[in-house]
Amino acid sequence: PAPVTAAASSRIVKMRFMVQDRRRSAALSKRTGPRTNRNGPAPMAKTRKTPAFIVHDLAQARAALAAAAAADIPVRIESAPGAALQGGAAWFCALMTAATEAEPGAKAQWVLDCGAEAGAALGVLREGVPAIRTRVPARARVPLAALAGRYGARFYEGALRGACDLGPEPDPAAAAARFLARRGAKKDTRA
Repeated sequence: PAPVTAAASSRIVKMRFMVQDRRRSAALSKRTGPRTNRNGPAPMAKTRKTPAFIVHDLAQARAALAAAAAADIPVRIESAPGAALQGGAAWFCALMTAATEAEPGAKAQWVLDCGAEAGAALGVLREGVPAIRTRVPARARVPLAALAGRYGARFYEGALRGACDLGPEPDPAAAAARFLARRGAKKDTRA
């Protein structure tokens, strides 16, 4: 046999890693079960119909939950874009707990925005956040969504549209009530 050059050795190593990555992806796909969509084996969550609020602090989260409880409809409470990079999972879980204790009758789904950082998304999934939103590149989206499913979390992709951002509002309670009134406050059983 001919001696193996450094370039040939490098190509062999790269090919081995490519094969291992494909096997790992296939194994992950098998573990996620039969639920699939156009982006692969990701439990992508639907974002339509449930009114959504973007909150930046506890007062805004409580205002959104109070409006939801008064209208008797479930809502989605989302953090500000990229909040996982600034506040992290601990801040978000504390916000979620305090707001839910203040308004126990409200039904809400909580979503932490991780921006375009897959590493931040992975970190908050490990901390037990119930749902995340990311704007990661396509190559990272499918594996991240599959991991979210394994952790029992919902996965949302892309920017949130049609939500009420309570950040710039001087009176978050009034803004949340107006937003739900404009939406018709249709009762929706999904949270």
